[in-house]
Amino acid sequence: MLKRRYNILSWAFYDFANSPYSTVMTTLIFPIFFMEKIVSGKWAFLFWALLYGGGEIISALLSPPLGAMSDILGRKKRFLMVFALISIMGTYFCSTLKEGELLYAVIFFSMAQIGFSLSNVFYNSLLKDISETKNRETISGFGWGMGYIGGMLFMLLILFMMDLKSSFFEKKTIVINSLWFFFFSIPVFFFFEKNVPSPKDFVLRESYNEVFKTLKSIKEKKDLLYFMISAFFFNDAVNSAILFGGIFLKNGFGFNFEKLFVSFILFNFIAAIGAFILGTVADKITSKRALFLFVFLWFFAIILIPFVKNSIFLVFIASLVGILIGSTQTVLRGYLSKLAPENSQGEWFGFYSLMGKAASLFGPLLFGIFRGITDNIKLSALSLLPLFFLAALFLRKVEKK
Repeated sequence: MLKRRYNILSWAFYDFANSPYSTVMTTLIFPIFFMEKIVSGKWAFLFWALLYGGGEIISALLSPPLGAMSDILGRKKRFLMVFALISIMGTYFCSTLKEGELLYAVIFFSMAQIGFSLSNVFYNSLLKDISETKNRETISGFGWGMGYIGGMLFMLLILFMMDLKSSFFEKKTIVINSLWFFFFSIPVFFFFEKNVPSPKDFVLRESYNEVFKTLKSIKEKKDLLYFMISAFFFNDAVNSAILFGGIFLKNGFGFNFEKLFVSFILFNFIAAIGAFILGTVADKITSKRALFLFVFLWFFAIILIPFVKNSIFLVFIASLVGILIGSTQTVLRGYLSKLAPENSQGEWFGFYSLMGKAASLFGPLLFGIFRGITDNIKLSALSLLPLFFLAALFLRKVEKK
């Protein structure tokens, strides 16, 4: 029992370790550095969308066969460790970039992002090994909680210990992020213990056969297929809102790094509350109705963004978006668990994860194109409206359960 609890704690510390990566490398610090120092101008948003989305597409293509490979070989922890170290090294190398070094930026960030995404595939798959069916959601929630705590503690550390006005602030923060990532990954790297089965003879074709089998199963179930397409557009829009959040507040409303860090600490807190409160509301009014309500609220918030003139109005809209980000993701995951057959939940959530990664390119590209054409970052937010419209359109085709 003690060994099992220690494994759970070691596992959850990986969420604590890697959560600041998302804030630093994909939302707040590196995107701003990339769009101001590496590629500047009105098309910088499009370059950033291509870089980030390209990494996620590669991860989406690699994750199913690599996931199947780790199952066949029985080496999930080793796969996690390898890709986490690739991400940590890529993150550190990003701190060495100089102005205009686009090629090196593409190489180093791709290492960081692909390694991060793939390591999470094996991290998530270890949940089954450290929990039982009756307490799986509790332990999963413990991991999410550790991640929120890690993200907020990291931002507080930077806020109070760093000179946010220094010209080296971005690079120093990226270095600290890589060290944080490595140090708090040590428990899962070296102390996580697991009974490993004897490896089977491995044939790469077996991995892809598993992927094609899942795709065939999805094609035969129209209800779930429509849900997956709807979830694709939901995740596409939500990912775009997260991806451009930092640069949006900096360029659109003049936020400095101090205001950005305080804002994101509050947004994390608000998103957590939104996930809890609106998740409960969804249980009462049904997940489908809740998602239609969220579409209406997303439209309301996005349409008002170009008209924001004062800080009170901005806080209201930003708080609403923070609540919607947490609650939309929560309800989508819960709705899938209700729609998917009980005996194949893992299969469907695996494909849901794949669709989520595939949804990381189209929305950001659309945002980047709008930014280049309009040369107005507030108007660029309107590019999210077609995505939510398509999400609602396919959601209508999902039958009631």
